[in-house]
Amino acid sequence: MFPLLRYFSIASLAAVIVTTALLGLLHHRVERIQLLSIGESNHVALTQSFANTLLPSFRELAATARNLDTSALKQHPLIASIDRHVRGAMQNARVVKVKFYDTDGRTIFSTDATQIGRDYRDNQGFISALQGRPLSELTHRDRFSAFDREIVDRDVLSSYVAMRASGDAPAEGVLEVYSDVTDWIEHTNQQAFIVTLATILAFSLLYAALYFIVRRADSLLGTQYRQLQRSESELRVAATAFESQEAMMVTNADGVILRVNRAFTEITGYPAEEVVGQNPRMLKSGRHDAAFYRAMWQSIAQTGSWQGELWDRRKNGEEYPEWLTISAVKDGNGGVTHYVGAHLDITERKKAEEQIKAMAFYDQLTGLPNRTLLMDRLGHAMTLCARSNRHGALMFIDLDHFKAVNDSLGHDAGDMLLQQVAQRLLHCVRTCDTASRLGGDEFVVMLENLSESRPEAMQQLDEIGNKILTELNQPFQLGAEVGHNTPSIGAILFNGRESSVDALLKLADDAMYQAKDRGRNGMVIHRQPALDEQA
Repeated sequence: MFPLLRYFSIASLAAVIVTTALLGLLHHRVERIQLLSIGESNHVALTQSFANTLLPSFRELAATARNLDTSALKQHPLIASIDRHVRGAMQNARVVKVKFYDTDGRTIFSTDATQIGRDYRDNQGFISALQGRPLSELTHRDRFSAFDREIVDRDVLSSYVAMRASGDAPAEGVLEVYSDVTDWIEHTNQQAFIVTLATILAFSLLYAALYFIVRRADSLLGTQYRQLQRSESELRVAATAFESQEAMMVTNADGVILRVNRAFTEITGYPAEEVVGQNPRMLKSGRHDAAFYRAMWQSIAQTGSWQGELWDRRKNGEEYPEWLTISAVKDGNGGVTHYVGAHLDITERKKAEEQIKAMAFYDQLTGLPNRTLLMDRLGHAMTLCARSNRHGALMFIDLDHFKAVNDSLGHDAGDMLLQQVAQRLLHCVRTCDTASRLGGDEFVVMLENLSESRPEAMQQLDEIGNKILTELNQPFQLGAEVGHNTPSIGAILFNGRESSVDALLKLADDAMYQAKDRGRNGMVIHRQPALDEQA
């Protein structure tokens, strides 16, 4: 038995070394990608610095080059001076080529004069930079035309940035800068390789040390195992079943109950004399089907044990959750002689879990979903809308003059008002919708599964909004007092293609403030002109 384990350990060592090597290669790749990302970011920053420096020269050239053909543009008197300016600005840098593009994508300057006048309006780097997203691209060039020579077999990094007077000013053109990064790429590869090699070596040494430790532990465990084999079956049963304070049950190999302890009686209500000789099936709650018990006994047969959550029934008929562990007791020949079950009543733990869930996802005053659960459901609803092409809606509800209720009738009355508003909102919406409380006097209602037609969905939203307005305009019984309150509602339709749930909630909030500005006690639906006109 134990020599086989040693052979297995040696095979495991080889497997770990191979795995570590694969992980090392993966680390090498990730490290290289990270270093390249940093290099690209630095190159974009360098290009942006050059763009700021060269902007006046570019602006002067662009102002006079728009109507010139390619031949005239190459002869433009500013080309030579800009070329000198560019070479001076790029001195001590690894820059090998510079290009200016006007906003139409035409090359109005290049250190490679043959490219002046060419149209690059469809170039992805030009398009991305013009839209405010700098772009870098690393390529390997067999041949490349540099400032005054041709270079071969080099890695070239090119970056595109917009030329603009300030960060929010419109783009006046695009600057593209090419740099020779061959030496840097080689250094990056060497550095990543050294780190990877060190990682592989460290893991190999660590596993070798662990192997000898496990080998020694294996010898000790083998000795203990042989000692345990010489123990009597009854002593194993007693030690397993009754040295614990948990509810314990012992059955024979056929599942007939032989013994239970006092904790079992306290949990189930059954004294020992009523269960001995019976089958544990008498405790079944009926919540689990035959497939559940079949999988449980299959696990016991294969591994010798099973543990998991189970619902049983007490003597008084009450169902309760428990954590059950079943272990098979075997003789020296490996045959099952007994089964030992340890029962742990987890009723209080389940209650605590439910309370934690309620505190995390539900408002404690009204019982409605809170902001966390609302945002989760809203994200899910937007995904469903995008798939089904149906609409949803968001209604941001703020109670008018709620502070006056607290000030005049007290905070208890204010709490009662919030609770009654919550119940009325639930009465107004459908089962597929969500009514939630964000906090204070702010509520949000999310409507799902509205019509695919935007006009019909708008009508459905209007009907539910008017229903809520009518309900919340009815008197509220606040203890001995009768109170009145009105809502201001901001609403918006969505189809799942909006930018984010936060942006959608902000638009509904803005619409609510418009309702307040219009005199309160009303609903304003945020309009999306393009979609409304199309509808």
